[in-house]
Amino acid sequence: RYGVDDSDLLLVTTPSGIFNKHKHTPPDDFLSVARSELKLMQRISPSVAFLDMDLPVSPADIGQGLLDEKGQPRCKVAVFGRGAFSSGKHDFKPESFWTDPGLHQAFQKYLDGGGCILLGPSYPNREVLPDWLVSMTGGGWEEGIVPDKAVVASSARIQSNQKLLDEVDVANTVSESAHAVTFAGETFEDTQNLPDGLNERKMIKDDGRGFSAYYQFTVKTEPGVKHRLWLRVNTGRNMKGMALLVQQGEKWVQVGVRTQNDGATRHFEALYFDVPADRITSDQTVFRLISKTGDEVNTYHLWMYKVEGGANLSWTELLGFSPNHNVGEVSHGLIPHGKDWKMPVLLSQHPEQAALIVRKIGNGYLIRSELSLEDSVNTLKALIKDQTREQLKNALAGS
Repeated sequence: RYGVDDSDLLLVTTPSGIFNKHKHTPPDDFLSVARSELKLMQRISPSVAFLDMDLPVSPADIGQGLLDEKGQPRCKVAVFGRGAFSSGKHDFKPESFWTDPGLHQAFQKYLDGGGCILLGPSYPNREVLPDWLVSMTGGGWEEGIVPDKAVVASSARIQSNQKLLDEVDVANTVSESAHAVTFAGETFEDTQNLPDGLNERKMIKDDGRGFSAYYQFTVKTEPGVKHRLWLRVNTGRNMKGMALLVQQGEKWVQVGVRTQNDGATRHFEALYFDVPADRITSDQTVFRLISKTGDEVNTYHLWMYKVEGGANLSWTELLGFSPNHNVGEVSHGLIPHGKDWKMPVLLSQHPEQAALIVRKIGNGYLIRSELSLEDSVNTLKALIKDQTREQLKNALAGS
């Protein structure tokens, strides 16, 4: 038997993906899939357990990964990685593997006990949906066939919970002077006229800067309140490795980092960093955008909001999604069956389909997502917090 320790996160995944794209994968690349997923989980929490689906893992082993000897959840969130819930030769698990009644019992007991399960992206037309999972979820779901961009549902209503406090017009002398802007490692200053990432027909003209060290600024804030910094960036240049730091006394504290580029056609995109309430201690706060790798990053405009609502945040926000940010792209959407599914992330051109669906089962939550795990970091960070899961229960009940 293959056992795991108690943890915040349990990752169940296929390490090699040997047969994913190429018939002959070099041995050095055999672990590429799981290596990236495992590193991602370890960024979310240092407490991570791992089950390797390429080993002769049994349904009972997965059950023991979910539940301890007393039948209680062994982990807060169980993450099934890329294609782990698909049948096929990529992990040597036939479809019958997932129909095992013991697996059904383990899933049900784990969810009843308050655990969370995230089923990550599937390989098209190979996802397993056993009868017990269809029954448990009130009908299951179907897979769409068209690639699309993922957008946050009800973004206008979420936006109403944000109040603008201040903004910095980057590369504007008057605005930068008023916000005590300094920077180091400047690589360019330019003006761009680019389409809006959320509406390609809308063109935005803006001035910006590139830098390989830092861009420092001071903005108005309100002590003891959660804040959110939005920034406009040019996706035609690198964004990976850009982090936000807040000054506290003589120290700089990191509150967020961008971990990947957009990978789409060049446009202006709005990104955000959340700043916890305990990091804001005065009505003026100094921040730095930095390049952690020394590679060029960029910004064209900055907006500082306070986030109102506290415990009354919507369930979409509690899952880590905020308005106007690019959630990512998916190879196909999901069409849920049953009235109890929630759809916090939709497809931009096919809003009847979702990129992520969530359903409360027992005291826990089952999430089926076509978003990459990289695009699901905020959701996983939220779900490992006991307080968030309790708030989510109340928010879903009132939605």
